[in-house]
Amino acid sequence: MKFVSREQDKEVPLVLHPDSFLERRFNIPVIGHPLILPELDEGELKEARADIVKSEKAFPIANGLIHTTGEIERKIPFEKGFPGLRQRLTGTG
Repeated sequence: MKFVSREQDKEVPLVLHPDSFLERRFNIPVIGHPLILPELDEGELKEARADIVKSEKAFPIANGLIHTTGEIERKIPFEKGFPGLRQRLTGTG
């Protein structure tokens, strides 16, 4: 993966939720085993000159003219997430 910058020595900002690097799997009972989803590798991103910014909150970009949405809380009962999708939280099995 390569990030292109106008200046080769300049890092490219990449705003991500802190959970973006967690291991994820998709449990599909029909196939009998979980499907491991590809992971983002923080080391590879940094090696590719990405300036990683981890934020759960809205984050200003474009000199403050635009803000990312940040984490959006699920408040409505039908917002249960994607069935079968799981992520490994730090320190859990």
